[in-house]
Amino acid sequence: MEFLSTTARQTFNIAKKLAKGLMGGEVVLLKGVLGAGKTVFCKGLGAGLGVKQEVTSPTFTIMNVYEGGRLRFCHCDAYRLSGEAFEITDYAGEQNTVTAIEWPENLDFAAAGRVIEVWIEVIDKDKRKIRIEY
Repeated sequence: MEFLSTTARQTFNIAKKLAKGLMGGEVVLLKGVLGAGKTVFCKGLGAGLGVKQEVTSPTFTIMNVYEGGRLRFCHCDAYRLSGEAFEITDYAGEQNTVTAIEWPENLDFAAAGRVIEVWIEVIDKDKRKIRIEY
């Protein structure tokens, strides 16, 4: 699937719609340059899963886990990492969890569960091409 997004709100809504169809066990791998909208996409995933807390970037904490939605949402940011995936593998692929990983190319692990790859390409200042592959 491919989408063209011209606002952060559209990116958020594309992810929110995707999340409504998730059943648990999915690992969403988000790829794109710095500032492409990966965290905005994750905020939409959280909203679509019914997360009540604000989904924030885990750049410095590495991983945020949100409970209380229809599924647990694990949001990881591997921007500052290289090598092993440490506790990310504790959540990835769990049946009651959706795991989203920004910068997965920095990690050395095989994603368990149903993998969904999301590429966010910056076309210009206001446009993003979002490609989603199952």
